[in-house]
Amino acid sequence: MSCLGLSEEVGLEAYLDNLDVDDGGDNQEEAREYISPFSVDEHYLEEPTSLGSSAASTEESTEQFQRGWRINRHAGDSWMYADEFIAETNDEAFDGARALDLLQRRVVIDYGSKKTGSRPASEEDEYYPVFRLDFVSIVGRPRRPICRSSHFFDNITISLRHWNAPYSAKHVQGIHFDLSGRTFRIATGATREAWFIVMHPIQRASSGNGNPHHRRHDTSYTRTALVHGRALLLASYIKDIFLRGELLGEGVEPRWALGGAEAQMIAFDKWVTFQTRFMEGWEEFIDGLSARGGDTFWLDHQPAFHAYDYGANIKIEVNEEIANLEQETVIRSAHLHSEMDKDDDDDGWEILRQGREQHGEEEEEDGDGDGDGDGDQYPHPNAEDSLFLPVEAHSAASLSPSSHLFRPDRSEMMMGRRRLEDEVGHGEEHDLPAAAGAGRIIMTTGRRGRPSGGPSSSSSGGQGEHDALYSDGLRRLREALEAKYNLDNISHVSYALAVDVHCTAASTHPGGGRGPAVCLLADRNRVAGEFYGSKYTFYPLGFHPAYGNFTSDRPPAFLDSDLFTVMKENMSHQNQGADVLSFGFFQGYSNLKRSIRHRPDDLLASHGLATAALTIPSTEAQRTARLRDKQQRLLAQVRGQLTPENPGASTPFARERQRVEAALQANEFAFRFEQVISIDAPRLVRQRRNFDTVLQPIFQLMRLFLKEKQLYAGVLRRFPPEIFPGMLVAFAKVLEAAIAEMDRRFREGGSKGLGMALSEGVAALDRLGNFCFTGDQRVLPTKVMRLLGTMDSLKTCGWPFLSPRMLDIREGRGLVNLVGWPQLNNGRPVLMHVASLEYHYDRSVAANRHSQLWFAELGGRSIDGMDRMTTFLHEVFRDLWVPEMVAFICRQVRRGLNRGLRGGGGGLRNDDDINNNSAQAMVALGAWEERETPFNLSSFKKLSVEVLKFDNRSINDSKMVLKTRRDFAEEIYAALMEGGKKGRPGIESIAPTHSTWPSILRAAIEHTRGGFATRAQWVSGIAAAMVSTKIEWVPGSHRRRLTHQQVIQLVGAATSATVLAARPNSLKRRALEAEARMAARPVDGKRARIRPRIDLGYKIPFKQVPDIVNKGFNELRRIFAKGDQRVLSHYCVAYCCLTDCLEDPLCDLMLILTLTITASSATPEVQPNTKVFSATTKRRDPALLAANMVTRMLWFLRPEAFPWEKDDGQVLRVSEMTKKIGELSIHFPPGSCL
Repeated sequence: MSCLGLSEEVGLEAYLDNLDVDDGGDNQEEAREYISPFSVDEHYLEEPTSLGSSAASTEESTEQFQRGWRINRHAGDSWMYADEFIAETNDEAFDGARALDLLQRRVVIDYGSKKTGSRPASEEDEYYPVFRLDFVSIVGRPRRPICRSSHFFDNITISLRHWNAPYSAKHVQGIHFDLSGRTFRIATGATREAWFIVMHPIQRASSGNGNPHHRRHDTSYTRTALVHGRALLLASYIKDIFLRGELLGEGVEPRWALGGAEAQMIAFDKWVTFQTRFMEGWEEFIDGLSARGGDTFWLDHQPAFHAYDYGANIKIEVNEEIANLEQETVIRSAHLHSEMDKDDDDDGWEILRQGREQHGEEEEEDGDGDGDGDGDQYPHPNAEDSLFLPVEAHSAASLSPSSHLFRPDRSEMMMGRRRLEDEVGHGEEHDLPAAAGAGRIIMTTGRRGRPSGGPSSSSSGGQGEHDALYSDGLRRLREALEAKYNLDNISHVSYALAVDVHCTAASTHPGGGRGPAVCLLADRNRVAGEFYGSKYTFYPLGFHPAYGNFTSDRPPAFLDSDLFTVMKENMSHQNQGADVLSFGFFQGYSNLKRSIRHRPDDLLASHGLATAALTIPSTEAQRTARLRDKQQRLLAQVRGQLTPENPGASTPFARERQRVEAALQANEFAFRFEQVISIDAPRLVRQRRNFDTVLQPIFQLMRLFLKEKQLYAGVLRRFPPEIFPGMLVAFAKVLEAAIAEMDRRFREGGSKGLGMALSEGVAALDRLGNFCFTGDQRVLPTKVMRLLGTMDSLKTCGWPFLSPRMLDIREGRGLVNLVGWPQLNNGRPVLMHVASLEYHYDRSVAANRHSQLWFAELGGRSIDGMDRMTTFLHEVFRDLWVPEMVAFICRQVRRGLNRGLRGGGGGLRNDDDINNNSAQAMVALGAWEERETPFNLSSFKKLSVEVLKFDNRSINDSKMVLKTRRDFAEEIYAALMEGGKKGRPGIESIAPTHSTWPSILRAAIEHTRGGFATRAQWVSGIAAAMVSTKIEWVPGSHRRRLTHQQVIQLVGAATSATVLAARPNSLKRRALEAEARMAARPVDGKRARIRPRIDLGYKIPFKQVPDIVNKGFNELRRIFAKGDQRVLSHYCVAYCCLTDCLEDPLCDLMLILTLTITASSATPEVQPNTKVFSATTKRRDPALLAANMVTRMLWFLRPEAFPWEKDDGQVLRVSEMTKKIGELSIHFPPGSCL
């Protein structure tokens, strides 16, 4: 028998000193699995419908648009004006008790009413736009390096530490596939950009995948990184490149591991060399993988380099040329299309022919001659491309114009005309070739009647023609991009133009000058008109349903309907009719967002810190030093102790309040519009494939915000700053005071902390505070918040109401009404604070808190007998123990394999052998992980063989420790209930650091009265649960910590084999072995005759309870579920006793008899006054017969396990049980074998 280590030839202690024990070192990796609190909510609160989309409140129905979003004065119990509310929160006597009382009253408040001074934004108001470039993304073409070697003083930092960082692609165009499992973060540029290697699916692998935009939605909260095994191979290839040629000695070494802290800064020209070597050697890398067989992922994908930078915020100055820029108009005259419609097909073909003859030579010189990569699907002018035809029509290009096999359709003729127009120029009158018969075409570049000498539109320039429009900063950016990136090898360039719109109210008096500064927010009802019939997402601020921020995957109508349509048409015309320019993600938000936090994780109000600090009792936090220290840090932050000179600077809600107040004083509350612009680089014609063309759309967008304020003012509403963001300050004070009151009660509660009601109250306050500042509805679990009346109040009253009828947190320890409270699938209540605990600590802490409340405060699953105890234990081992132990072993084995790769693979010298064995071990590990019964011995063998093979050891070079199931169950019970006392091993010796099952099982034992389940019964139940879940082996422990390199085989009650006390291969050892063989031979020296055998379907000794016996006990459980529970408990004791005596020879004989009799075609019986079997007239249920036979035989096989004279708690005595079995005559005839 093999195991995952433990060589027999190596000294035990010396070997065990190097074992991989569970030291909790993977805590951060496991915690980062939840890259957002929303994924934890989905796990604990079971809200898949509300969390499945990134949209917080996506408007898709016309019904809501027609009804509008507004406050209903009659929806609440009382009305409060905004200035009254602000004044109350400014009162010095305002405290936590008043704050909680306010939140538990259904108040109606509308800070957008005209009485507060709020008005729709209008043309009369003054607007002052400031322009910035906030985001740049470069998507490379597969198999091509995308950088130029010119930045001598630039550098790149290579590191594998963040290889699995998520790729946020919601702003990026050119990614028409699901990113899940396809990205690898490799480097960071000196100019902040993040570098990824992205595996693009080859078209045959990506076809038929449905709508790509739907799948890519909200990639910020999905795992985009390659799976670990593939990332290992890619990292090995990267390191190999740095060990050859001119990259040798750059500091990237073979010892670098995924997630390791190593990093190396290299010069930019070396980075370009790396990209080139990476792509050049890819075929060889793939061939090597293909030769070893296995994963087809690499054959179906090609690598591409991607780079993006968020938050650069580069200011773009407005010069005189931009200020006087004219609106862009359609280049092609309107009558061109009508003239073309009159042309016949022969005339169209003549245009194509003459165009080829006159300009084909120039195009041959212009083409780049490179046709590989995914850009080949675009009609760009390569040397072998036809002049006007798509790339797919190469074979048809050589056909005669008169050939009946190929005739151009009307779209191709239109493209031909456009191309000829490009060749003869724009802005003047030109004659087409006479043969075309198309008459005269008038081409214009600007608005008719434009005064001479004025600036033209930005639609018709080539390289350098727009220099006058460039400010110094934008010109430097263009030059840097040109020098750094090779557009020929880039698929898409995306960037975001941001416009900060400052506003002052129109003066109420003629000639009164500039009015006061006002704050702008998006009006939801007016935004709906811009996106009518399409999806957009609205984020209300300050709890008002109608005012806040918004985002969409497409531009609003005031941009898309006119300006963008013209810009796209003109750029398409300039590039042979290709769809080059696109406008994607659009958002509008108050710049208070940037004042409150400079990056998404900087908003304390969104972290749930109060929940994490106050909802875990100090007694629970004292279990480990890690938990204690974490809670103390969180408490210090909630109490403002991190910044004693200014406590509010580090306290949730207080810090946000201070930052909003600072923005108020500086009048920094502009409204920002951001539009993502994307250029499909391969579709640009050669002469326009430059960054001047890429940045060209910026200028017309700037002109619109400078000159056409009536367009964007239509979606805005203005507020006096004292009202908004004054309302944000007021709500922050309410939440700040409420959390301080909860902290006071936490202190008063001592070691017990807050109960369930107050813990849920703290979680509700944290989530409402998050929603107040972000408007993200995902933080409000609808199951609970709808029950509390919060969702309806936010929609109609603009108030964060918490119904005291369901959750009263105004006084004392609070009250919670569990009648109607939402439940999880397992019957436990949905608790919001549990999800936050998992995000901040780990799953074991969250599960322990849930279990403690479930069993202590809520009564839990009432374990009042053996039946419910054994059912509970079976569920714990099936649903928790098995998956958590599988995850632990997989994590440890993968870590060992990675270390083996770095160390040379256990003595293997050939790199190919090392990689091949590693891949085989990974495949075996994955197969084992997917098995239904991973902890049976047959599954273990297949895994062990491959892991030992990688370590260059044979399967016979290891051994397994034997332990009875009963003894191991005793160890589990002792570790749970007595761990750490009197030197006993603790939970860490039986479970991984972050397991949840120990806390749940311990809570169940602690809160179950001893009369219902004694220690012996718990131990028997644990052993029975391991049998029912087919657990035949478990990881062992070393120095009281769990390790995967020691394996314990669980056995029944069989006597141990005789140990030969002699040194292996010694003369004494051989003599003892010979004596054992002689003792096993027949006495008379004759060979025993081979007799016919009956195949019972099981190996002897029995290691599992036979199926028919299991079925019988389950049927008895169903029959007595609502009957006498003492009878049911007796059957449960019998089942546990049966699992205890497995592998005992007498137990084997009992099961052989049972299986033989139940396999009979007729039910046997013994008639009165007879001593022989006879058959009943009607066959009865063999499963019930088997269960009752086993029960009655166990009375005499293990009499000490059953009560004989009187009942043992809930277990019926044997004498009464005999009568109860007799009463089952409805199932069996009198005298049958029961």
